Amino acid sequence: MGYKKLNTSLEFVKGVGPIRSKILNQELKLKTCKDILYFFPFRYVDRSKFYKISEINSETSYVQITGKITDVKLVRYNKGFRVEAIFNDGENELKLAWFKGTNWIQKILKTNIQYVIYGKVSWFNNKPTLVHPEIEKTDKIQKQGSINIKPIYHSTEKLTNSGITNNILIKIIKSVFDLIADDLHENLNESLNKKYEFRSTKKSLYLIHFPKNLTQLDEVKEKFSHLKEGEVILVENIRYFKEETEDDENFSKKIGSLCDIYINDAFSCSHRKQASVHSITKFIKKSYAGPLLKKEITAIN
Repeated sequence: MGYKKLNTSLEFVKGVGPIRSKILNQELKLKTCKDILYFFPFRYVDRSKFYKISEINSETSYVQITGKITDVKLVRYNKGFRVEAIFNDGENELKLAWFKGTNWIQKILKTNIQYVIYGKVSWFNNKPTLVHPEIEKTDKIQKQGSINIKPIYHSTEKLTNSGITNNILIKIIKSVFDLIADDLHENLNESLNKKYEFRSTKKSLYLIHFPKNLTQLDEVKEKFSHLKEGEVILVENIRYFKEETEDDENFSKKIGSLCDIYINDAFSCSHRKQASVHSITKFIKKSYAGPLLKKEITAIN
């Protein structure tokens, strides 16, 4: 993999600039193009289905609806102000509400313009409401192309209040791929890639961020299930993952699902309270020390 463009500061990526670059560094420790390429989604949502407001019931969790905003107002409540909007899908109405970033929300919301909204359904006075929904102009989505499987990234209140929403992160990551496309060289030679049917670095990274369907997310796990006796799969250095260094248990569970037995043979890493060393053992029934680790412990004793 090349490094010249990968080490480019996010400040110089389309749609970022010095202010957003500083906030991304402060809040998520993202400084370079490489940092954000390895800032992977923590979950994905299926955005292929559209709902009608009449279809929402007590069992409904997240919905995506197309329609228009017919009214926007600033409402005072005991802790300050909130923005309320009425959303109409052509047949029924739904209330939208924002308690944070109200100044920014008021500026971007326009009545009688076609939008696509997405969010979690909450119930107030037996009526469905979307609190802090994602909202995008329909014509903008049509121009840029829709995303059926949408990546969701970790965020902070400061990022959201600064206008760096999940949609903005997606745009930034797409801009990074455009910028460094020619710099994503392969570590293995072409013959090995063809022999073992490895995905290219560029395609692998792109599919992690923007899979076309949920099946592609299971392809790595599928490769593990078809291993023959004597075969080995070498995976990427997972210390690039924020979840690894933070000992994230959900991350550990995902890694643990790839195997039946865990062996730690790295004495020099055993002091680290990280996902692949520490919490992974909670999700694998059989965990052992490898021969080199045992040898080091014997030598100390």
